[in-house]
Amino acid sequence: MGILFALGAIIFLAILGKSLVGFSLVLPLVLAVSFKASAEQSFLLAFFGGLVVGFVDGSLLGRDSVGLLLASGLIHLYGRRFSKKHWAFTLVFAALGSVAYSWVSGRYLRLPQIAIDAGLVGASLPLVSWWRERFFQDSIVLKV
Repeated sequence: MGILFALGAIIFLAILGKSLVGFSLVLPLVLAVSFKASAEQSFLLAFFGGLVVGFVDGSLLGRDSVGLLLASGLIHLYGRRFSKKHWAFTLVFAALGSVAYSWVSGRYLRLPQIAIDAGLVGASLPLVSWWRERFFQDSIVLKV
C-alpha cells in the first residue's frame, strides 16, 4: 500500500511540477525520503521517479533516474558521517543533491532553484516521517 501511494505521489508531483510550477517537484520528495528511509526504498523511489519525470518532461529516458539516484546516493553515502537530524545537514545535502541532479540531468544550475529544493525538502520531512509511520510495516512497534 505504501509503495503504491509513493508511486501515485510521484506521478502527481511530476505532472503538477511540469504544468503549474515549471520545475521538478519529484526531486524534493526523493531527497526527503532518502533522509528518512533505507537505501533500498529511496533508490527504488528515485529510479521510478526519474522514469516518470522523463516521461512527463519528454527528456531522455533514464537521465533523470541517474540524477535522482546520484542525489539520493549522496545522502546515503555521507549520511552516516553526519547527524541526519541536524537542520544544517539537511539543507546542505539537499542543496548538493539538487546540484547533482541538475548536473546529471542537463538542467541549468540556478541558485533560486537550489534554495527552493532545499526548502521543500526541509518542509516535507515531517510529512515523510508521518507517511512512513502509517504505511510501512518496518516502522510498526509493538507495545506490550
